[in-house]
Amino acid sequence: MQANAPNTNRLHLGLLLLILAGGLALRLPSLDLMTFRYDSAEELFRARRTVHLGAPPLTGIENSLGFHNPAGFTWLLQVTTLFTPDPRWAAAWLGLVGLSGLYPI
Repeated sequence: MQANAPNTNRLHLGLLLLILAGGLALRLPSLDLMTFRYDSAEELFRARRTVHLGAPPLTGIENSLGFHNPAGFTWLLQVTTLFTPDPRWAAAWLGLVGLSGLYPI
């Protein structure tokens, strides 16, 4: 039984890599078709302002209920704004972060 354990682990790793590659193949070619509305633009603007001016936000954007979202999404977008202001790269980064959530499954 123990001799099959490494083979099973390799099979699981192979399936995981196949799922991740499929997710990337479906997401990355169509980055220019993503929706980019007010909320996304405002978060990206706040991330760019933080990187260039050094004023980290303590809260996120104001939502439709009138209170502020947490600033975590803005902090996550700061990674891409260090390199480029292009929202397609932000979408690619968020896609990779989203795919990393498949690993525990």
